[in-house]
Amino acid sequence: MKIIAHRSGPNVYPEQTITSASFALYCGADMVEVDVRYTLDKKIAASHDANTLRVFGQDKLVKDMTEKEFLSLRHKADVSFGSHLFEHYLMRKIAPILIHVKEDELIDDLIALLKKYDYLDKVTFGVMSVNAVNKIKAVDKTLPVLAFMPKVQDIVEFVKAGADYIRLWQDWTNDDTVKTVKNSGAKLWIMTGKITDKDSDVGVSTQDGLKKLISYDVDGILINDITILQDVLQEIEQD
Repeated sequence: MKIIAHRSGPNVYPEQTITSASFALYCGADMVEVDVRYTLDKKIAASHDANTLRVFGQDKLVKDMTEKEFLSLRHKADVSFGSHLFEHYLMRKIAPILIHVKEDELIDDLIALLKKYDYLDKVTFGVMSVNAVNKIKAVDKTLPVLAFMPKVQDIVEFVKAGADYIRLWQDWTNDDTVKTVKNSGAKLWIMTGKITDKDSDVGVSTQDGLKKLISYDVDGILINDITILQDVLQEIEQD
């Protein structure tokens, strides 16, 4: 089972930073997630939110900021940390990466950037539309794609398009949805936490909650603090 550090593992260092990603990999994460979206001048920024208010304290959209403006931001949680372009992760050889593609329109530029750094074999593409699956598979059918589906009812549609992995929210995970994914032939990854408007509800789970997810024989779990999941897996192994 793969352990994926959600938003690069923000439990010790600020989210979406090279430091947090490096630390998560050092601690044993199999993969780190990085969310990407365009700046005003079409640079690929590492940012989960469309608006920089929550993370950086400025009430402005990433798409309305130039590269220079975006890179001038400092994290509210710790101003010693700044923002990153996605290219910075590649330059620092952070891998493997789950790239959460927030905007389908940047896929062509993203793939070109990955080719420039010879990185296509070090990433998994996380997408939110069937069109994005088709676009990536048209480049190379072997490129791994995770479906960040907007609705649980979309499982079959995404698998038909070629998605290799299906992400279920923890709230969506039950006998029926697990069976649907497994019967489709796709791998099953779970996003811990609840579907709410509170950012603090995403990427977290209890030990009992994790044990329940693991009992479904899942192939991967996305979580903020990977050490909690590691402790649960170790406990299960010892029983």
